[in-house]
Amino acid sequence: MMFLWLFVIGGIIWYLTVKGSPPRNNNGYRSSQAKEILDQRFAKGEIDESTYQKMKIRLEEEER
Repeated sequence: MMFLWLFVIGGIIWYLTVKGSPPRNNNGYRSSQAKEILDQRFAKGEIDESTYQKMKIRLEEEER
């Protein structure tokens, strides 16, 4: 009976860590979200143009 509960709890932990985490760069979801945040920061004036360009290039390199 104890092994059954360990199996159930282990399955829940596995599901939350594997299925509950946001997608990686494979489908572009995280990188597009990062690009949107970068665009917003530049539009608000939080970062200057040179910083924006450097960060944008870094994001594009990570997509590859």
